[in-house]
Amino acid sequence: MKFLTTTMVVLLAMTATLFAQVTQMKASNKAPSGIINPPQFIIVGSDDNTNTEGVNWMANLMSEGTNENGTKRYMSFYVNSRSSTDTWEKVDGLSNAVFNAYELGHEIGNHTATHLRFVGKGTNPEDFTIRKSAEEIYADMKEVSDEMVAIGIPKEHQFGFRTPFLSYSDSAFTAMQWIGFLYDCSINTSYSGTSGKANFPYTLDSLDGQKPSTAKNTKGNIPPDNTANWWGTGHDGLGVGGNPIREHKGLWTIPCSKVTIADEDTTDVGANLPSWASYIKSGWTVTGLDYNLWMEAYLDSAQSVRALVNTVNKHLNGNRSPFSLGVHSQYYFTPSDMPLDPMSLERRQGMFEEFVRQASLIPEVFFVSADMVIAWMEDPCEAEDFTIERYHRDTRAGGVVPDPVSISNKITGNKSVSSVSFAGIKNGQINLQLQAGNYSVELYNLNGRLIRKSNINAKTGLNVVNMKTDKLSKGIFVLNVKQNGISVLSNKVTIK
Repeated sequence: MKFLTTTMVVLLAMTATLFAQVTQMKASNKAPSGIINPPQFIIVGSDDNTNTEGVNWMANLMSEGTNENGTKRYMSFYVNSRSSTDTWEKVDGLSNAVFNAYELGHEIGNHTATHLRFVGKGTNPEDFTIRKSAEEIYADMKEVSDEMVAIGIPKEHQFGFRTPFLSYSDSAFTAMQWIGFLYDCSINTSYSGTSGKANFPYTLDSLDGQKPSTAKNTKGNIPPDNTANWWGTGHDGLGVGGNPIREHKGLWTIPCSKVTIADEDTTDVGANLPSWASYIKSGWTVTGLDYNLWMEAYLDSAQSVRALVNTVNKHLNGNRSPFSLGVHSQYYFTPSDMPLDPMSLERRQGMFEEFVRQASLIPEVFFVSADMVIAWMEDPCEAEDFTIERYHRDTRAGGVVPDPVSISNKITGNKSVSSVSFAGIKNGQINLQLQAGNYSVELYNLNGRLIRKSNINAKTGLNVVNMKTDKLSKGIFVLNVKQNGISVLSNKVTIK
């Protein structure tokens, strides 16, 4: 594996600093910005995706149906491009299947090229003293990212990442920012974060309850959604200083949800797991991956469907935090080495199809890709106002933040600082000092995503722009004002 030079690492660190959104979101089990009735999001994220038939089947299944209100369904695929023998070059049509999923509107994310284990190694995954460096992780991430570009998936549409084995580390988060990812979805919600009570997505900033690592705090900035979780508490006594997670400004975390077994199945499941029976009957939750449903809880296909639908309803009737479900598209078409899983491939397929069918009939439930949830967190709305199109990548500007421009009056050509200027925010409304005329006003986040847009027929003097900011997440945005298609003002705006 080719390692990065010190100079390259410094440049990457500088790039990460420039890229990092200044959006800050504290971990909370309440919806952002005072939203009362948020949409209930279901994020289906498929890992690995090493089987052509599996990718095509899952992508088409999601695309051919709709949410309850008739809107399109989307999901996320976190791909490996060189995992064992299942490489994009060796598996007929696999890269085409991934690109077709992208063309259908689904998100294609990164899961490393080789399914690299960040902590421990294949022969001894329990040896936590073995840690991959940020440089090694970055190289593996970049390989699949470059291959995605080569098959037609642009870099500006590569938003997210999930760590193999969910074994995150500080080096992994560092490498994610070097690449320029918007979010990670590797951190399990805590065992206390039961269905309908878990946190909404948050950023790994130094906010209250999220302190960066110091000499007196060797565990560092442990993600707050994970303080009661095995990975998050670190591994003291192993000579590695636990698992410190330091500050990563602007990097979003989408917690991996837990699944709650249906009440009618707790007795049978407890009989299969006698040492866990009392926990199961008291509301034991399972890591929200299909693998864990089958191998940790030994659920059959009917029990799996009931558990997933039960979890959706608990989220919907609780705080409506997103339900993030991890699956593996290849498991539904490739016989696996899971000896305790009794299901045939046909029963696995039927299980997934039935869950999607039932959940799609529930009002205010939306199957969306993970990047759409982050877009909603930055610009949230009530369930009744949610539209898929507003948050899908194809209708979001991306990748280009307007360059700063000198402030001048483009009609007369006479430079006048007072002719076009930002006059502050009052009562949640942006105020501008303008000359009479027609203007378009745009608000971008620092990653170049268009958040709000409004047109204004201005009078000379102070004008209030019809662009409410009170529901936006806190952070720094770029205000861009155009007249006749020409930018006449570019100004950073802080939303507090």
